Amino acid sequence: MPHMASARHNAKALDETQPPWRSRRDVLSRQDMRILFVTSNRVGDAILSTGLLDHLIRVHPDARITVVCGRVAEGVFARMPNRERTVVLDKQPYGLHWLPLW
Repeated sequence: MPHMASARHNAKALDETQPPWRSRRDVLSRQDMRILFVTSNRVGDAILSTGLLDHLIRVHPDARITVVCGRVAEGVFARMPNRERTVVLDKQPYGLHWLPLW
């Protein structure tokens, strides 16, 4: 059993030297990262959300991004870098517009 105790001690030492977010980022390569960005169906609100989207693109420059928005706001994201696709949702009663996205 001394070998197992030694391995646990070494693993613990490695965990203490690395920040907690570092290990998760190493497991998922940047090329594999995908971001689903759900925003508003109104143009003004969609424009306001681009600040957060810009931050995500800067922090994860190789991530592939899918934007979900309303039909009117679709043009806001047309020339966005890293956009893999845009999903347009038309509002429906009782939140039924979320079912196609699911």
